[in-house]
Amino acid sequence: MTSAGLFAASVDGKLACVSLDGTVQWTQQVSTHPFYADLVASGDTVLMNDSDLWLHCLTSKGEHLWKRSLLNAFENENGERIFTDALAGGTYYQSKPTAANGKVYFGNPGGFLFCAEAETGKEIWKFEMGGAISVAPAIYDGKIYAGQQGGERFFYCLDAETGELVWKQTVPGGWVWGSAAADDGMVYVPTVNGYAVCLDADTGHIIWMYPMAKSLPAEPAIDGDLVYFSSWSHSLYAFDKKTGDVVWKQNGIGLDSGTLVARDGKIHLPNNKDMFKYLDGKTSEVLCDGIKDSEVKGNVRNFNATPVAYKDNAYYTARAGTGLGGIPMATRVYCIDYKTAKVHWTFPDGGGISAPAIASDRVYVASGSTPLFYCLDATTGKPHWIYKFGQHVEEATLCIYRDKVYVLAADGYVHAIK
Repeated sequence: MTSAGLFAASVDGKLACVSLDGTVQWTQQVSTHPFYADLVASGDTVLMNDSDLWLHCLTSKGEHLWKRSLLNAFENENGERIFTDALAGGTYYQSKPTAANGKVYFGNPGGFLFCAEAETGKEIWKFEMGGAISVAPAIYDGKIYAGQQGGERFFYCLDAETGELVWKQTVPGGWVWGSAAADDGMVYVPTVNGYAVCLDADTGHIIWMYPMAKSLPAEPAIDGDLVYFSSWSHSLYAFDKKTGDVVWKQNGIGLDSGTLVARDGKIHLPNNKDMFKYLDGKTSEVLCDGIKDSEVKGNVRNFNATPVAYKDNAYYTARAGTGLGGIPMATRVYCIDYKTAKVHWTFPDGGGISAPAIASDRVYVASGSTPLFYCLDATTGKPHWIYKFGQHVEEATLCIYRDKVYVLAADGYVHAIK
């Protein structure tokens, strides 16, 4: 409170001055990031820090005097921060944007699920959950399915047009890191406490569930009548998607930041030691066991992100070493023939813990170690263009929709790139 009245900040980055009789004197858009922390009044100035960790100073009349970074960084003439390292623990901008019907859906660390216009980025609605949202909102039959990270045990179903709650279900395994997958009237949820859960898409009722020894961090994959789950116990399961019966189990396969790709009865998955595995999805027979030659792999051996399969090739990314908060020290992209394990080309940056995507013979991939985003030729690996974010990309896989690529970066923004 100052002589001008009471001050209140909001999660849409605004500051409001309210007189003692409740009249709003003025509002000011201070930041594009939310305000969660308490305000401090000093004389006729107000101090406030946003979720992007900038400290702002405003006068009691709403004049923006200055802002300073709360993290150690060099600030250039454009007001941009250049970090010598990242904040320990990361910022958890991990939600993959998903899109349909002219709308883009994504979550944020503050526990809000957003729906925005795909062309303009204008907010249509937002829905608050009880914790950070690290998942990709799953879109199915006019509904959005998503859970949150650690604040509660609910899993949510929302109307895709309005954001209104359709149902919420207490998930037996607790909260979620991994995204859900929906198909044939069912929603498949990987839980942090180790349960593979199948819910009725219309009602949220539990159809079946299966306990595993450790957490299920990765999104399940669906192909035909099977759904695949993997846990930190290094076991990959194929379930009958309707009954939950175990069709087969393969040990020695552990997924984390990335999930597997299932298509045409085959499975592509990352393998930390040998880059990849290629399996028969019906029987679990190993069709190709990856790359054993250390000279081919080089010093980059942590293959952890979701691959993408395209024509006769597959594209995998790796990270080398980790800094504070698990940020890769270096990343690399590989294009390989998944049947022969031949490496066609490599690119010296990109991915690490975020997956690539392909459209029109071009590979799109963000970097987990630099703020750069690449469009590469799928055949040669040569860059068509490079885009710079304000920060690297965490585990937030990109989304290609119509003529744009949508990416949530660690700078706290969803970027739409044509």
